[in-house]
Amino acid sequence: MKKSYTTWDGKRGSPAQSHAWGAFGSASYGWGQLNEEQWKAWEVAAKEEKRRRRWPPGRRFTGQNLFTEINYHQAFLGLPPFLHPPERPALGLDHVGPLIISGVGGGFALKLGVPKAPAGHTLVFASPPCPAGRRVCRDCRFIGLLPAPEGGESEVTEMYLRKFGYIPAGSRIFIQTWQQVDGWRAPFPTQTTAIVPGKPGTVARRRRRRATGTAY
Repeated sequence: MKKSYTTWDGKRGSPAQSHAWGAFGSASYGWGQLNEEQWKAWEVAAKEEKRRRRWPPGRRFTGQNLFTEINYHQAFLGLPPFLHPPERPALGLDHVGPLIISGVGGGFALKLGVPKAPAGHTLVFASPPCPAGRRVCRDCRFIGLLPAPEGGESEVTEMYLRKFGYIPAGSRIFIQTWQQVDGWRAPFPTQTTAIVPGKPGTVARRRRRRATGTAY
């Protein structure tokens, strides 16, 4: 059984969820440790950010919202917090992909094409092995930071196996990459997908027949 964690307010979750909750709590707590000058700076930056995101006039976006968002992203990666709002960088210009899956010595190698290494950090999220016919997957989980590319590719095999274990032949894998610079993240992650080479095993075929069989 997977180990679960309980937070101070009674929430139960996985180690990954516990890490995310802890990062958010740390960022939220830091707001109360600022001084008047810093609070005002975050409020001014939040007004500019609200206009950039085209939020409805009636929906508030405060300096505390922006501070918590930026520093949650920092804490999630174990980076120090920002006490003053950092400049907003250009994001999402350098895309990562495609996903390349190849057989190596009876196993599989998962590599991401990296034509140009993005600035800052690139978070990598992955789906569990899915049926080959799956077109959309919303269950992508954080598996680590994009390794330094070699020859225009970054290998994520070990990261993926550490999270999900065995990769069945014939299954589809979705990978999402999300650029982060100074606590700012790109508006949306970039997604790429590929099918693991080979035919599905007998267990997978048996499950598929059972799932598509007629119920009486």
